[in-house]
Amino acid sequence: MPAEEARFVLRSHRSLGKPDAVLAGLPASLRIGDEVPTLGAALEQRMHGQGDDAPSLSDVKVKLASLEDGFGVFDLSFTMKSSGKGGSTTESRLKGTLRVRTSDALVGALVLEGTIAILSTDKKGKTSGTGDMKMSFVAKR
Repeated sequence: MPAEEARFVLRSHRSLGKPDAVLAGLPASLRIGDEVPTLGAALEQRMHGQGDDAPSLSDVKVKLASLEDGFGVFDLSFTMKSSGKGGSTTESRLKGTLRVRTSDALVGALVLEGTIAILSTDKKGKTSGTGDMKMSFVAKR
């Protein structure tokens, strides 16, 4: 791989070649109702591994809600912030569920909803907006 291409890949995918953060953050023993801050920290680490423009997470809360067919189902909430080019910022407060296979930490599903606020402080004008958002990811089996 040419050096320039390798730099681009490593800058965009910082976690490439490193141990899986979610697997490392999943405790060996869990009970329903347990809070799992190590899994929250793993999610933060995974976001930071996405590159220079990755959003930041804060106030991350992860709690085991149930165990279903080899998956841990976690209640999840966090605040996600990002800064865009041109002076815009985005903040989302999200809640939902995260399904993680307990044997290998495969993320089977992530379903989130919450609020989003966008503020642009570009010198040419100021634009802002708020609303609701929903997002989901479900892995094919």
